[in-house]
Order: sequence, then structure tokens, then C-alpha cells
Amino acid sequence: MKGNSHRLSYFTYQLTNKDKKYKRLFFIKTLKFTFYIMHIRIGDIVTKLGNMNIIFKIYLEFIFKYIWVHARIFVLTILGLILNLYKPHIYRLIIDEGLILKNMETLLTLSSIFIVCYILESFFSICLTRDLSYLKNRIDYDLSTALYNKILKQDMYFFEKIRSGELIQRVLGEISNITNLFSDLLISLLSQILLIILVIIIMFKINIILTLITLMVIPLIIVHFKFFNRKIRENQFQVRAKTSELTNRLQEHIEGITIIKANHREKMSCLIFSRHLHELIKEHVNRVKLVTINNQVLSFLYTIAPISLLLIGGISVIDGQMTLGSFISFNMYIGKLYNPINAVAKINLEFQKSIVALERFCEIYLFKNEDNTNSKKKKKNYVNEGIHFINVNFSHNNTLIIKNFSYTFQKGKIICIIGKNGIGKSTLIQLICGIYTIKDGNILIDDIPIREIDNMSLRKLFGIALQNAFLFNNMSIAQNLTFGRHYYNEQRIAELADILNITKDIDELDYGYKTLVKRNGDIFSEGQKQKLNIIRALYNDPQILLLDEPTSSIDYETSIKFYEYLKKIREDKIIICVTHKKEMLDFADEVIDLDKMFCNASY
Repeated sequence: MKGNSHRLSYFTYQLTNKDKKYKRLFFIKTLKFTFYIMHIRIGDIVTKLGNMNIIFKIYLEFIFKYIWVHARIFVLTILGLILNLYKPHIYRLIIDEGLILKNMETLLTLSSIFIVCYILESFFSICLTRDLSYLKNRIDYDLSTALYNKILKQDMYFFEKIRSGELIQRVLGEISNITNLFSDLLISLLSQILLIILVIIIMFKINIILTLITLMVIPLIIVHFKFFNRKIRENQFQVRAKTSELTNRLQEHIEGITIIKANHREKMSCLIFSRHLHELIKEHVNRVKLVTINNQVLSFLYTIAPISLLLIGGISVIDGQMTLGSFISFNMYIGKLYNPINAVAKINLEFQKSIVALERFCEIYLFKNEDNTNSKKKKKNYVNEGIHFINVNFSHNNTLIIKNFSYTFQKGKIICIIGKNGIGKSTLIQLICGIYTIKDGNILIDDIPIREIDNMSLRKLFGIALQNAFLFNNMSIAQNLTFGRHYYNEQRIAELADILNITKDIDELDYGYKTLVKRNGDIFSEGQKQKLNIIRALYNDPQILLLDEPTSSIDYETSIKFYEYLKKIREDKIIICVTHKKEMLDFADEVIDLDKMFCNASY
């Protein structure tokens, strides 16, 4: 940068001696200097984007299919830019050849051309806005859907590392910033840079000395940009982090509102929320300060050249070295030079937000998921023999949970798993259905290792009922019971509802099975929710039934009726049940006591 400044000073000196050779050379060097400045800005942005292979991958996957929309937007932008640059030239002709020469015909003709240019520019602007809106919405939809789909395919380790509130923030709160990057920010940046270059060329043709004075302030603007870019980006990252933290806290406290009220901790909850909100507001205030200082400094820099030009340009007009029309059009071009520079500054602020959002998007989207660990997985549609655990060891958070476990869960039997809390009962259930993966030992269904079975094929074998029954909001009871299935068998639902003594409860609702579930099914008791949970697990007649404390909140009579049903259907199934209930053990064919097997392991 310093070397270029010395060269410009040298050419400025030669220019004052009216040497045409150096005028041409100065013009070429100034253009190179302009490209050098733009190279710094673009290079700075590209560096901040990080790995360009990742950016290119995302572009090809999500953006390239809209290449023709991008092309149309670019053409409309260029057409608008040309008309925008042509208007000051027409204005100069109106003054010099129309008003000063008092030529009415020329004045009317040029005024008509000026109006036509304005109308065309407005038309192109409307078309551009329409195309940008379409492009943004399509990219937003594609990115949000892809990210959510990616999240769903992650294993449980992923969800233990990233909290749900942060995931919600990334899917709903940050995608729009990435959309801006790939829709209008890049096109705007290119068009504004092109506008700056064209304006400089036009200004040189009008008056080289005045153009030189105008350009003297640009290095100061570049230095200003480089200083504030880093500050603004750091602040933007903090805003995102604080927003995610606040979302997490809010979600946790709303979900745990019963515990908060029962322990009279409303005030404490409010204080925690206030503290996190205060930290977020503090970062927003810091951002406002940075943006305000940035804008004020830029405004000052932008006024330096116009004030100088009023004096020097005015003298040139008085001396007859420059026409009044040229002087006015030159001042109009100054606005068209500084406006895009200011636009680049604003684009830069948006870039900082987009870059941070893109980095956070890539953290999840490029995360290896459970479906791509093996591209040659096998299909498994039927269980012939059973599930075999062979010397399985499993640790979680560096704590040994399952220790050297070997067992065969045979088809046609009800196997109950008992043991103290934290011994690993629920973990065994999660290992069987592939929610967690093991690194030591092997789990086979018949003779196929579970890690070699396609996840979708594997999980179609299972029906799962967990202790903490979960119902999906804004779905009917029927949709909750048939969740994941594409058909509704009313007879099957009625049969299972009778077994679990919940038919009367459903019939008493105004809309029966069509009743929408709200607030995770707060119209039901915990026992009723467990009954619905069991119906969902049994609905598809699974070959492997996994039950984790399924009747902990269900009455004795219904529990016995359910156990008798399990005994009736066990012949072609593997039924594995984690339980603390003695009555369930009476129906079991085999009982696994993990207290005896894992006496040295702890959770």
C-alpha cells in the first residue's frame, strides 16, 4: 500500500507539468491502484470465509441450480448501473447545450431522454426486487430443510454436545444471513465494485486533477474498513453465542416450569433470564456503538473531497478550464463514487453476520452423521433367531457403563432387565436399536453385526415405549399413535386401546382420536400418556419390542392385562423390558440382573 502511495505522488507531480505521456501512465497506474484496493477488500472477505472448498461445495449443492436467476439479477443490476451512470452525463448536456446555449429543442430532447432513463431504471429495479425475493426464499427453504434433515440424521452424541435451543437458533435464526450472502450480497459487491471503477474512469475523462483529489481519501477509507471489520465480526460472533445461550435457558425453564413453581424458584428463574438477556443487550449496544462510530468516521471522510473540490473546481469554472455542466456532473459522479463505497461498507457489515452464520452452518452440515459411516449397509427385514451381545463394552463421557456383556435375546421370549438406577438398563435398550454405537465388542441380529445394517431397515424392526412418554404437539391423537406410518388401521388402534383400558378416555373427548395434542398432551395423565406410548410401539406389530419402564405410571389392573397380551404375542417376537415391577417379572421367560453382572461398573 505504501509503495503505491509513493507512485501516485510521483505521477501527481508529473501531471502538474502537463506531460501527456505521464497523464496516460498515471491513468493506468491509478486503475491498477483501484484494482489493488478492491483486491484487498475481496481478499479480506474470502479469507474470512475460510475453506473455499466448503463454500464451493455449498454453492454447488444449494445455489448453482438457481444460476439463471443469478444471471438475470446480474443483467438487471448492470442495466440499472449503466442508466445510473448515464444520467449525470445527460444532466451536463442539459446545462451546457440546453440552458447555457438557450437551445429549447435540445433541452426538450435531453429532458425526455432523462425521464425515459429514470422510468427504465425504476422498471429494472422492480424486476430486480422480484427476482431477489424469489431467490432468497428458495435458498432459505433449501438451506433450512437441508440443515434440519442433517440434524435428524445425527447420532445421540451430537445432541449431547449441542443443546436444542442452539439448534433451533441455527435453523430458524441464522439461515437468512447465509441466504443474503448467496443471493444479493455477492452480486451487490461485484456491481458496486464495477460501479466504482466505471465512475473513476468517467471522472478521469472529465478532469484528472479533481479525480486525483477525490481518490486521495480512499486509502483512509480502506484503513478504516480493515480496523472496523475485525471488531464488528468479533461482536457479531458474541451476539450469536449469547442469543443461543438465552434461547437455551428460556427453553429449559419453560419446559421445567412445574419444577420451578413447585420449588418456588420463579424469582431465581427470572434473575437467570435477566442476566443472560443483559449480556445479549450489552453485545447489541456494543454493536450499535461500533456501527455508529463507523458511520460517523465514514461521513467525515466523505466530506473531505467535496469541500476541496468546491474551491478548486469553482476556480476552474471561473477560469474557463471547465464548463459549469461538467463541474455539476463531476460532483454528481462524486456522489456515485462515494455511495457505492459506503454501500460496500454496509455490505461488509452484512458479510460479517453472514460469515459467522455460514461457519456455524458448516459446523453442523459437514458433521459426519450416523447414515454415512458405511455406504454399503445391508437390509434386514426379518429376525430369525435373536439378538446376540458378544463381549460388549460401552463407555459414556469416559465412564464405563456396560462391561464385558455377553447375552443372547432369543426370539419367542420375554426378557426382563432389572438392576439399580444408573446400572445401564436403558443403555442396553439404546444399544440394541442403534441409538448409540459401540467400539468394543459386537452386537448381532441373527448373524449380521448391527453396525452393518441400514439404519432405516434396522429401526423398522423395533417398537419402542419409553418411561417418559412423549406426544407431538399440533398432531391428532391418531397421528401420534401412527407416527412414522403412512396408513391408519382403526381396528388395530381400537384393539390396542381396549387392551390398555383407554378407549373410554378417548371417546369422552369432543373429537375422539382426531383431538389435537397441545402442550405435550397436558389433557392426559402420565399413566394415560404411557398407554398411548405403548399403543404407538405396538401399532406396527414390530418383531422386536423394547420397553423401558412402560407401566411405571399405569394402574395394576391395566398392567396385568398388558403383560398377558405380551405373553400371547411373544412367539414371533423378541420382547425386552426394563422394569422395577415385580408383577412384570412373573410373566418373564428370562430375567437379567445387571447388579450381579456389572457390579464393578457405574454410571
